[in-house]
Amino acid sequence: MRSLSARPTYKLFLLWLLCLLLGMAAAVYAVRQPSLGFTLEVVNNQVRVARITAPQGSAIPPGARVLHLNGMEVLPGDLYNDPDMTLSFEEMNAYFSRLDALASVLQGKQAELGWVDGEGRRHTTVIELQTRSLRDLSHQFWFVWLVGSLCLMVGAWVYILKPQDWSARLFALSGLFLMVSAFPAAIYYTRELTYDGGLLRVLLILNHFGAMMYMGALIGLFLRYPRALVGPRHLLWAWGLYLLLFVLDTAQVLVRAHDHMLSITAGMLVVCATAVVQWWMTRGQPAERAALRWFLLAMLVGLSLTMVTFILPPLLGEPPMLPTAYVFGFFLIMYIGIALGLRRYRLFDMDEWSYRVLLWVAGASSVIALDALLIFAGLTQGASLGISLLLCGWLYFPFRQWLWQRIMDKRTPGFESLLPELSAIAFTATESEQRTRWEALLRQLYDPLEVRPGETDGGGIREEGLAMQVPGCGRLPAYELRYAGHGARLFSSRDATFAASLSHLLEQVLSGRSSYEQGVAQERLRLGRDLHDNIGARLLKLIHHLRGTPDADVARDAMKDLRTAIAAMDANPVPLANALADWRAEAGSRCDAAACCLDWQQPEDLPAVQFAPRAKAMLESVMRELITNALKHAAPKLIEVEIAAGPGMLRACVSNDGDIADPLVWKSGYGLRNMRGRLEELGGHLRIASTPDKVQLIAEVPLT
Repeated sequence: MRSLSARPTYKLFLLWLLCLLLGMAAAVYAVRQPSLGFTLEVVNNQVRVARITAPQGSAIPPGARVLHLNGMEVLPGDLYNDPDMTLSFEEMNAYFSRLDALASVLQGKQAELGWVDGEGRRHTTVIELQTRSLRDLSHQFWFVWLVGSLCLMVGAWVYILKPQDWSARLFALSGLFLMVSAFPAAIYYTRELTYDGGLLRVLLILNHFGAMMYMGALIGLFLRYPRALVGPRHLLWAWGLYLLLFVLDTAQVLVRAHDHMLSITAGMLVVCATAVVQWWMTRGQPAERAALRWFLLAMLVGLSLTMVTFILPPLLGEPPMLPTAYVFGFFLIMYIGIALGLRRYRLFDMDEWSYRVLLWVAGASSVIALDALLIFAGLTQGASLGISLLLCGWLYFPFRQWLWQRIMDKRTPGFESLLPELSAIAFTATESEQRTRWEALLRQLYDPLEVRPGETDGGGIREEGLAMQVPGCGRLPAYELRYAGHGARLFSSRDATFAASLSHLLEQVLSGRSSYEQGVAQERLRLGRDLHDNIGARLLKLIHHLRGTPDADVARDAMKDLRTAIAAMDANPVPLANALADWRAEAGSRCDAAACCLDWQQPEDLPAVQFAPRAKAMLESVMRELITNALKHAAPKLIEVEIAAGPGMLRACVSNDGDIADPLVWKSGYGLRNMRGRLEELGGHLRIASTPDKVQLIAEVPLT
């Protein structure tokens, strides 16, 4: 059995703990710095008190203008969070020197603050310097730390689940370097006024290194996904170039401090160009195109928002539109989009179980985070743990269940809703109709671009999700479905399991139909034997007894009807041409016996339709009755039968040259009622048409 450390869940959880430790280390360093008890802001190019954060700062009212600290003037430029975005190298070096001087001023236990109140009066106040608490850290610190951690987690999640895939590796590296860029920013966003200038310089270098390497990883990702445009070793060119730019930036060889943003902008343009190439390379591959479309949407939304709000304004001589801390949120949007794309398009070909890993880690982390938050709020350790477990049980776990159902919802109907459709397929008359309805059901469930006969009878996923094999059942063959969701997604293991179960259920229904038909056939055979042995014997005896009398013909007709009925019980489907030949032969023999001519006309090209035995017997009875009516009531010399087989319809028109009676005065006797009933049972009808010299009886039935 694998060790715990080898399991993806534990690897991801350990990485999350590492992020927590790094965040806590940064927070501990921040709270150990001396605090004035209030935060500062720049208003109209003046440094003013923003809000009170500790009791020692309450002596200074919010809105007061700050003049000096221990005799050192406090300038608006001292509050820059992003000096590399607005200052030259010379100005930035001077800025770090001022931060060093301010930090040395705050080394003691007290600080003398000069300030001006709202009425313009000057004041000097001695403030006791104290350390901060975690609650005093700014929202920007927690936000940037959370964004960096989540981006790293999503990238690591993809890599742990598919470590051999270069696309997954590059995506994980992009998350790692984004975290390297975000964590230093989170630290210097926590300062009230100053940190050691040397430390801030190191943090700024780490921030630049992470940003440069992130662009190298992103370019490499688009060079490898979804099509490998270059080999793995060629990816080093992108990183080598950005490493060189990083060295030049650190050595202050570039013209301006924010020229490193030009290299990042150029990298984004390269990403866009590579995306266009990938779009062209994936033409004709709907699954790859769908995954790439979502991937590009997530990436380009985050990158474009970053460029518009944060990168372009400094290049145009304007300050960023948003603080850098909140710009990191655009990258979080991008990584969340990639995670959602894993569900819809399986971007890196991972299965659904991978979401269980992420949700498990999120659940454990929520308990730890809430427990820590309650302890910082002043609760005891036991009380905070109990409340954390209680709240997570009430809130997180129901939310996780709802989220899991939303993520895994494939909109696949249940078996109970499909059972009527399966029954309809099983009890469809012909095998070709069964195939048509089975294919229609598969199209309805999976919406594939292509349905074709399968090469093997086994089921399962083919071509890494592009195709799925549906096993055969009964007389139905196996099928291969390609490009699920009309090319918008790949087949999953859940799809294969559901299709195999559905095929097995249909096979059981087909087996039930086969057993039913076998029982019906046995019962028909018994009835046929009884009719043949009992009723047939008595009719034959009656024919011999009435030989030489007119009633003998009636008995012979009854024997023919009995034989037709018995044959219909135990016969195979009959082609249309054979059925017409039988009817013509019988009509000819009856006309010859009545000294009447028969003119039978039918098309040479007949549809390839087969009559079920029952339908053939019913139509044979109708045709016999049509001839009987003409011979019995009209005494004709000529009977004309015209057969027409149009699209989906068989039409038989019978007319004669005998005595003509107005059809309006005809009595609807037993024969007419029988013909109409039989035809209606088959979905057809009987019409009677008359002309001055002819009466036509027209029978029509659908050819199904």
